[in-house]
Amino acid sequence: MIVLILKFDQKLQFVHIMHKFAILESLNIISLAFCIIKHFYTRILRPKLKAINRYKKKKNCLKK
Repeated sequence: MIVLILKFDQKLQFVHIMHKFAILESLNIISLAFCIIKHFYTRILRPKLKAINRYKKKKNCLKK
């Protein structure tokens, strides 16, 4: 009976550890996705936005 309880306790601890690991993994995935989005934004979107703003400013200058 004691052995059974010990085995059950070990299983619970294992599940608990795995659960913590799963939470950490999902956080890692979220942070990785955030890094990729940030990288994409700084590499591709920001230059385009700057170019669009420059174009708008030129248009405004032409209107004046």
